[in-house]
Amino acid sequence: PEGRPCRVRALAALGNVAHPNANKVEMWNHLATRDAIVHCSALAAPADRKCREQALQSLVHLAYADDNRVPMCDHLATMQALAVGIALAAPDDRTCRELALTALANLSVSEDTRIPIWSDPATRRALVDGIALKASGDRKCRVRAFGVLENLLEDPQVIADVRANVPAVRAA
Repeated sequence: PEGRPCRVRALAALGNVAHPNANKVEMWNHLATRDAIVHCSALAAPADRKCREQALQSLVHLAYADDNRVPMCDHLATMQALAVGIALAAPDDRTCRELALTALANLSVSEDTRIPIWSDPATRRALVDGIALKASGDRKCRVRAFGVLENLLEDPQVIADVRANVPAVRAA
C-alpha cells in the first residue's frame, strides 16, 4: 500500500516514454519493463485502480507500434491482463475498461492479430461481455467493444467460428 503512489508515478513515466514508436518497441522488448506493466495492469484490488489505469495506458501506447502487435497478442499475460481490464465490473473501473478495450482495438487492426485475439477464451469472453454492457455510462465501452469485433470479423476464419459457435448467430 505505501508503494502505490511511487508505482503510479513510475508507470506514468513509462507511459510518457512510450510515445515515439522506437521507444515502444524497445519498452516491449525489455522484459522487466514489460512484466511490470503487465503485472500492474492485472491488479484487481480497488486500491490499485490508479496503478492499473497507468499500466493499461502504457499498454495502449505500446499497442500503437506495428512491431509490438503480434508479440503482445502472443503474450498470454498481456491478453489476460486486457481481459481482466475489460471484465472489471465496478463503476469506477470504467476508465480501466475503456483503456483495455482501446489497447485491444489497437491490437486488432493488424491482420496477424485477429485470430490470436479471438482464439483466447478469456479475451473473447470479456469482449462479448463488453458488448453486452447495459449501464448507460458504459455506452463508450460498448462502442469500443463493437469496434474490436468489427476488426476481428474482417478475418474469414473468425467469421466462420462466430457462425459455428455463437448461438445467437446460429439461430439467425
